[in-house]
Amino acid sequence: TKLNIDGTTKVTNTQTTYSPSGSMAIFRTSNGNYPTIGRVYSFKIYDGNTLVRDLVPAKDVENKICMYDKVSKSFFYNKGTGSFIAGGEI
Repeated sequence: TKLNIDGTTKVTNTQTTYSPSGSMAIFRTSNGNYPTIGRVYSFKIYDGNTLVRDLVPAKDVENKICMYDKVSKSFFYNKGTGSFIAGGEI
């Protein structure tokens, strides 16, 4: 029901439960016409107190950049018009 960035609530929402079947945009402008640039080190989704997604930047076995969910053990790929790019190796 809310978006926290570094522990600060930025957005609240009226949706009360998480629906994993829907799509989700981590970075997107309101009308989709302008590029959004940001760095994602992790992205977590909770349903109440239950962690349902724990996404971290990763490369799959083919070296394609994506987000890896440590909960479902699944890779998620960009489906928008932009692309994920890698930062420096950690």
